[in-house]
Amino acid sequence: MSNSQNRPKPSVKQAKYKIWWDGENQVGRIVFFESIDEEATKELVGKVVKVMEEKGKTCWLVDVTGSLKIIPASVRKIAIDALKHPNLKKIAFTGGNTFMIVAANLMMKAANFYKTEFFTTEEEALKWLKEK
Repeated sequence: MSNSQNRPKPSVKQAKYKIWWDGENQVGRIVFFESIDEEATKELVGKVVKVMEEKGKTCWLVDVTGSLKIIPASVRKIAIDALKHPNLKKIAFTGGNTFMIVAANLMMKAANFYKTEFFTTEEEALKWLKEK
């Protein structure tokens, strides 16, 4: 099944993202439905940190299909700080275009966090996340 077929739909209030713990695959998941601003980024990071504090070392599968816009500097700074959390193990991205891949790689480099990869399919991403 393709990535877009598995992608959850936004709620009625048109959420900018969805975050949840995937117990079957033992990974955190985030799906972006649109680009997020500084306020939404702070909210999201708070939720991610809460999951990492509850679960310990965690891997994340992030679908960035809906967030393919320029990332403001204020949002990049919040993301870079979040990447330094000691319980963040790996991040697999799906749905990124060339611009998103370059921007994400620059943020990872700024945070000295190199355990990230971009994948075409969710299946490939999950396989990589499960590797030791």
